Amino acid sequence: MSLSSAALGSEARPRNPQCVLHDVGPYHEVLSLSPLEVFADTWQLTVESLLDKARDPSQARVRYTTTLEREAMSRLCDAIEEALRGKPHAPLALGRVTATAGSPR
Repeated sequence: MSLSSAALGSEARPRNPQCVLHDVGPYHEVLSLSPLEVFADTWQLTVESLLDKARDPSQARVRYTTTLEREAMSRLCDAIEEALRGKPHAPLALGRVTATAGSPR
């Protein structure tokens, strides 16, 4: 992964789960989940991006944000799982496929 040292505000959100969505060339996107203390069982979902070639490459831009209650988070997880089940895995590297098939390297 080639995220910049700012790592999309990792200092501002030290222990919140993050997921790199896109990390190709100079463009990076990260999804993060932050619990909202004001509302029980509610999280803020935020997608931020960084562009290494931007005027200030350490400045993350918020692409999308929303709040989700536990039930909505569960539905989101279910939808992702359903999408993954519906599409077969693409072959990874040849060495890995060979090792999986039980052939010697």
